[in-house]
Amino acid sequence: MKNIKLIRSTHICEKILFLDGLTGTGKTMLTSIINSFKRVELGRLEHIYEYLCILDYLKKMDPDASKYMTRMYADLAIYDSMISRETNFRFNDLSGAFSSPGGLKYVKRLFYKDGNVVLDRIQKEKPILHIISHQALGAMDLAFRTFGEQLRVIEMARHPLFLLEHWHSYIDRHGKDSRDFTIWINYKKQALPWFSTGWEEKYIKSTSFDRVIYSIEWLSNKVNEFYTSLNKDRKKQILFIPFEKFVLNPEPYLKAISELLETEITNKTRKALKKQKCPRKVTLAGPAKEIYRRYGWKKPEKDATEKVLIKQKTEYAEKMASKSALEVLEKLSKDYEKKYGLWF
Repeated sequence: MKNIKLIRSTHICEKILFLDGLTGTGKTMLTSIINSFKRVELGRLEHIYEYLCILDYLKKMDPDASKYMTRMYADLAIYDSMISRETNFRFNDLSGAFSSPGGLKYVKRLFYKDGNVVLDRIQKEKPILHIISHQALGAMDLAFRTFGEQLRVIEMARHPLFLLEHWHSYIDRHGKDSRDFTIWINYKKQALPWFSTGWEEKYIKSTSFDRVIYSIEWLSNKVNEFYTSLNKDRKKQILFIPFEKFVLNPEPYLKAISELLETEITNKTRKALKKQKCPRKVTLAGPAKEIYRRYGWKKPEKDATEKVLIKQKTEYAEKMASKSALEVLEKLSKDYEKKYGLWF
């Protein structure tokens, strides 16, 4: 059986977008906006793609099989999306059809015929499959091998100071909570998140808050390493978007997204921006959603400024982190500011 080679000589999905980024970088916000672009399908929160990429990165899957499964799932997803099979119609889900502009079209698709007529519609409408993934870019070699020039990646980024509370509210669920769907690894009979690979002892011995900082560091380094390894053409397939600059002035990024996806905004895009309160006067002045509060978000004071918010986040970190972790956080912050510039 080892000599058997898998093949899928034809495919349905012609263009696929991965909206990726560390947890807390604003993917949910951007998803609803991207959903409004012409030809872009409703963002699908399907973990299988990041699982396959991570398992491939960890060398836990046969490369031939992982590539085949990734392509197969993408073809199934675009086909199902065109007839609203497996579409998220939960009213309260931020990634659901009713939380995004143009959601009614997915209700209409429930009554469309299946079969070859779907393939005809795909060929005519040229939909862009839209997948939401979590901190996967550093392990996304499989996706590039599978989709080649058909792949586009939007990588959300955010200043590390503004990720700490979100991550700290969740970090201890890794390896313990059955509702945590992150891939775990077995290290000395302990379940740890996959991104602790190579520094397991440090992860175990660190406090919860220090783990947050070291995890962000490791994942950020992997993204930088992977991006650096790509050739010039592949790098053009990735667009980095800093959360702060987007929410304060989204226009340049709307244009960049349009160029990346070779599509355009619609009249629904403005409605989506307004719903997400973009542009904003301060970065944290977004929609007051319960799920955001659950992960540490607090509505800023009316007279709050970015400098005040940064001071508050810095004081919080200094109170919670060890000296060595603070040094790492300071470097992460400087690297971020050097790469994306200050936004205030």
